Amino acid sequence: MKILRIIAAALLLIMLTSLPVYSAEAGGLTFRADTSYRVNKAYTETPNTFEAWIKLDTAQRAGVIMGNYRDGAKPDVSFEVHNNGNPRLWLTDASGNNTSYIFGTVSVNTGDWVHLAITYDDATKKASCYVNGELREEKQNGGFEGEIKVTEPVCIGGDIRSGNAQYFKGEIRSIAVYSDLRTAAEIASDKNEYGTDGLIALYDLTSVRGGRIADNSGNNYDVSFKTAWVEKEDKAPVSGYAYSFAVIGDTQRIAYNYKDKFGLIYDWILDNAEANKTKMVMGLGDITETSSEAEWSVAMEAIQKMDGKLQYSLVRGNHDKVADFNKNVSYSKYKNTVSGSYEKNMLNTYQELVISEDIRYLIFTLDYGPSDSVLAWAEDVIIDHPYHNVIITTHAYFYRDGTTLDDGDVCPPSTSGGVNDGDDMWNKLIKKHENIVMVLSGHDPCDNIIMTQTKGENGNVVTQMLIDPQGADNTYGGLGAVAMLYFSEDGTNVNVEYYSTFKEKYFMSESQFNMTVNVIKYGGESATPITRPTEAPNNETEKNTEAESESA
Repeated sequence: MKILRIIAAALLLIMLTSLPVYSAEAGGLTFRADTSYRVNKAYTETPNTFEAWIKLDTAQRAGVIMGNYRDGAKPDVSFEVHNNGNPRLWLTDASGNNTSYIFGTVSVNTGDWVHLAITYDDATKKASCYVNGELREEKQNGGFEGEIKVTEPVCIGGDIRSGNAQYFKGEIRSIAVYSDLRTAAEIASDKNEYGTDGLIALYDLTSVRGGRIADNSGNNYDVSFKTAWVEKEDKAPVSGYAYSFAVIGDTQRIAYNYKDKFGLIYDWILDNAEANKTKMVMGLGDITETSSEAEWSVAMEAIQKMDGKLQYSLVRGNHDKVADFNKNVSYSKYKNTVSGSYEKNMLNTYQELVISEDIRYLIFTLDYGPSDSVLAWAEDVIIDHPYHNVIITTHAYFYRDGTTLDDGDVCPPSTSGGVNDGDDMWNKLIKKHENIVMVLSGHDPCDNIIMTQTKGENGNVVTQMLIDPQGADNTYGGLGAVAMLYFSEDGTNVNVEYYSTFKEKYFMSESQFNMTVNVIKYGGESATPITRPTEAPNNETEKNTEAESESA
């Protein structure tokens, strides 16, 4: 084993010392808004030194060299160049405290190649900026807890904001990230040849092959190319599926800014329903932005095109006032379309969907931040239908980081007009039942479809998805996005496509994927029985009345 370790160390040393020595004429990688380069996993070590060779020729905000900032996310880090060529390090801790180190006496906007390094000292909260190996400025800020945490993968040449809004406006030819606080002498040496002590990741951006940038540190933090748009002719169509569901995330920006286009979403679904074998259309809330009469009129005119043609369900979001939802999605109109409801309105309902003799679904709509009494009602129904595959649709459940929404995330229901957050729903209902196979939600703006599969108490896998294009609707002038879920005959294999009905292209290359989902066969072995507690549920007063939040 010792010999193997020596050989491995030797091979790593050869790889690290074989990076090209850059000439003054060597070029770098350029970036744009509709593409991104993302590291395949989060760094497990804490980065305290960031270095890069960059070339800039703009006095405007130059953008992010490396970062994982996303509006409202925490924690995050951004190594960037701000206005007037001023280097900047931005940090947010796990509690949401942030600090910004802008080195105002330094400019890297020279039109020539510059080696830029910024170090951050956890103990003193001091950041230091080096240019071409020389210390140029130091700053010491408060308000930040200290240690940098990078719990979400970073991007190169940008970050995770919608549309890669702060992509880097110059060239980058290499980036190095270190766990140690590099000394002035080490940084001066790194300018000529990057050192290996404390090295987390090392990227040569002059060598990009097949959209992939290898991590030359040997730690396997490789980078993949992502693009916002995939042309129809560049993507093989899904085939061999037996049925599909269409899922529509938050349409609030369309209802508010692009009223004349709202109907195109449902025209596309209806026009392609037969070819796509679509059996169900599910909305995820925030139908409107301000719950105005004009927005509701446009939305319902489009949605009601499906009446008598396709089975569909609607969820209320926090931007949809209760009274307006009940008026436009009235129980008197829709009661015959559902299999059951809570308190004879359409805020909390379920529908049975029979696909085949073996595959049956219960599709739940749960109101924004549903109460304990609503969750107890849903549990009764689920227990009574052990052979049905339960899909829960609700507005706010999942968060952009791939975890259930909790009170530490942006705009949780418990603080913005609802009762139970996503983590509450998981603990009180979802994890307990073997036949809950999927949870779909919106609310948290995110360009990509976020999908996580988590085991429940019975060992079954629950597929959880966040689908919310509202940020991209702002960035790209409206998407009219539809997430299509194409199921195999036995319901276990699902191909996912994210399609813009306005642009007539697929949106986000990484949001076109395949997954395997849990399935309960009708008439097969019963799901593990769950006995309800004998005490009455906590029938607390509903909080989801007229409260609104502008955060999501």
